Amino acid sequence: MVVFWNEGVAEANAGLDILGVRGPDQSHEALLTGGITTISARARYLGLLSWFLDEWYRRALEGGRALHDEDAQLVALRRLEKVVLLSTIAGKDSGESGDIRGVLGSDLWAEDVAAFERGGSVDLAATKGGASLGTYVQPCIQLRLLLDSAPLGVLAAGRELADYVNAAP
Repeated sequence: MVVFWNEGVAEANAGLDILGVRGPDQSHEALLTGGITTISARARYLGLLSWFLDEWYRRALEGGRALHDEDAQLVALRRLEKVVLLSTIAGKDSGESGDIRGVLGSDLWAEDVAAFERGGSVDLAATKGGASLGTYVQPCIQLRLLLDSAPLGVLAAGRELADYVNAAP
């Protein structure tokens, strides 16, 4: 009996890696790209998350020392995600694709998206979403934009991104 070297691999991974090299390839790629192999099309969230946290902390500290309010932060992150989604659609007017595949919340706010595309108004309050932190925090940490701490610290490169966003017209 002759056994083929990758016998059973196609069945084990639904035919996605018939040669059995996907795992090692993705591990190598992850080392070279700072852990953002699966999110590179949505890399804008790396800068947005750094900006958001920097701005969040600056506002919280305006009155002196502040306590971390995780619930309030989640509410603000959800709103940010909804604004990014709707801005992606609005970008069509400026020559962008307007393609929302892969944009956080595109599945959550389908009704709002439809209303917005019809020219209707949309409430920016969001009771769903908030995945940006969990999805993009590790790539931000690996790229040295954020410090792996609780609460997350914004490192110099993250502050530079935030300053750039704040200085934009």
